[in-house]
Amino acid sequence: MGNGRRISRECSHALTNVLSKVVTENQLLILSNIDGRHQSLTSFLNELAEATGVPLSTLKLGVKTLNGLGLIELERYDSIAYVRLGLTEAGRLLLEIIRDR
Repeated sequence: MGNGRRISRECSHALTNVLSKVVTENQLLILSNIDGRHQSLTSFLNELAEATGVPLSTLKLGVKTLNGLGLIELERYDSIAYVRLGLTEAGRLLLEIIRDR
């Protein structure tokens, strides 16, 4: 893993199983597509919805859930639009575990 910690294959498998019960495929889609190049949450979600065919309302709910779980961070500008959407340390770790399986 990126922080120097190594976990066993069994541990990684167990964590992946647990995470798959908590985080949906659409939420994983959101997590894996956050790349920091979008200037707003709206542009990110519209582009992702168009590219994947996942309804915008589903993606919005996914972002709300991921934010509540502490896996992403949303930074507001002028209380109007989100200008930064990023992964938290926990979000990066979750993706690393999922990708390592």
